[in-house]
Amino acid sequence: MRTDVSELRSDVSELRSDVTELQSGHASLRGEVADLRRETRHDLREAFDQLWQHAESIAMDLREYVDASAAETRQYVDASAAETRRHFDIVAENLRRNIDLVVDGIANGDERLTRESDDIRAEMRQGFADTQNMVMFSHRQLDGRLHVLEQR
Repeated sequence: MRTDVSELRSDVSELRSDVTELQSGHASLRGEVADLRRETRHDLREAFDQLWQHAESIAMDLREYVDASAAETRQYVDASAAETRRHFDIVAENLRRNIDLVVDGIANGDERLTRESDDIRAEMRQGFADTQNMVMFSHRQLDGRLHVLEQR
């Protein structure tokens, strides 16, 4: 029994040393986990900072692109407006010329109508005068004949 007790003591002693070893291993593991946690946080912060810088860089590039695009668009619109204005001025000038031609045509037509109506009036006056002279001549002839007949 003594050997059994001695073996049991030896086993318990071994178990104690194993437990002590496990406890020191556990403490060591805790330290390693804490170190890993700190390293992971540090790595995540660095990665986040890099990502943030990259996002800011992209945003800056995008702003530059939008500004350049807006400037290009302004130039295009200004050039297009100038071209449209030139085209409008040309069309307006052509319209003015056409309107002047129409005004001249109306004035010429009015002059022709005035001359024509003056000619017609002159012809009518002459025709009336000729008719009146013929009537007067006929009247004189008739009056002369009548006078001859009355004297007979």
